[in-house]
Amino acid sequence: MKLNENIKLLPETGVSIKKRVADFLNRAPDTTLIRLDQNLMNMPLPPKVTEEMKAAVDEVAAPFGVRLSSPWSGYESLKKAIVKHLGERGVQIPESDVFITSGLESAHACLGQLFGRDNNVLLPDPCERNLRELHHLLGHGVSFVRATPENNFVPLPDSTTEDLVYLASPSPVTGVAMDRESMEKWVNWANETGSVILHDASLSEYLRDENYPRSIYEIPGAKECAIELFSFEKGYGVRELKIAYAVIPATLMRCETRLRDLWCARQPATATPPSYVMQRAAELLISPEACEDTQKIIHRIKKVAKTLSQGLNAAGIPNAGSETSPYVWAQCPREMSAWQTFDLFLEEAGIVVTPGSLFGYGGERFFRLTAFGMPEEAAEAVEKIAMLCGDRQEEAQGPSEEDVAAMLFSE
Repeated sequence: MKLNENIKLLPETGVSIKKRVADFLNRAPDTTLIRLDQNLMNMPLPPKVTEEMKAAVDEVAAPFGVRLSSPWSGYESLKKAIVKHLGERGVQIPESDVFITSGLESAHACLGQLFGRDNNVLLPDPCERNLRELHHLLGHGVSFVRATPENNFVPLPDSTTEDLVYLASPSPVTGVAMDRESMEKWVNWANETGSVILHDASLSEYLRDENYPRSIYEIPGAKECAIELFSFEKGYGVRELKIAYAVIPATLMRCETRLRDLWCARQPATATPPSYVMQRAAELLISPEACEDTQKIIHRIKKVAKTLSQGLNAAGIPNAGSETSPYVWAQCPREMSAWQTFDLFLEEAGIVVTPGSLFGYGGERFFRLTAFGMPEEAAEAVEKIAMLCGDRQEEAQGPSEEDVAAMLFSE
């Protein structure tokens, strides 16, 4: 017997946000925390969606109900709704290219298994930790392209050649969106090198400027090199909505094989599609009936993000992402490390943020705020941060970039 030795490459969990917050509350139980970290993500569903979900429950509860087993690729009604939704954006995709999965993580894991162990994947840095761990687990080589203030947090391709590349616009880490010209460069690069792009469009509902594509298929040539993913959980800020879709164009071929055909050969035996109730909720979320309600929710989130960004600007803390996402990616004050900043805000202001180092080497000098909370809390939080950073005169030195790289990406 042989075990999967790649599991040993995964980093240890270490000290988590949850543990540090619990330790702090044990010492200061009367403190009211302002949660602006990654764990706060539970926006309300529009009433029309919840009504439809209740009706769907009644359907499956009926004797001899016919809605008890989803097709492995998802119900036709949801796929039709997705095709219509994309069509309203000017993107024409056939239903046969759309596949429903039980969440974004599941989609990434299943897609990753279509590619052999000798493949290399290019990830942005910073990026979500689960992506790094997934490809290490699959035995893929992993390299990184930096997203820094110098390139406005939008990494671009260079002369290197990789088999897979992960892109997200807007980024679920920095919140920064990729403009049309930058996305065109990636599509052209992938078609020239034979790479495959895995594009996460989950936060595309936050984009309204025509210069920022909401689907990679708005770019000519993308259907020959890109797979697009969308998470309803991420896109609408509802933690329990574990459902996503993948678009795998029939025109995307590698090694003289349609990747869609590989997916269709793999999925039926192992796929666990979301429930009928969950799929009905997703269908309603992208329908014209719920559009007004969902846009109100997104408008509220963007308003909170703007409040956070303006407060940080007033405190002299550079930041990005607030205009195109529910996230604000901010530079740590006074040359502090990410965890030093986390501890400072928690201990002295009762504010919980996400240390950028959780997203990799490129996030070490940054922290992230989320805009899922109340506007009043956001205003109070940035006021406290401004006072705290303004009063702090000494400069704290964190670990060097070389030390951080060694800790995070050593194999």
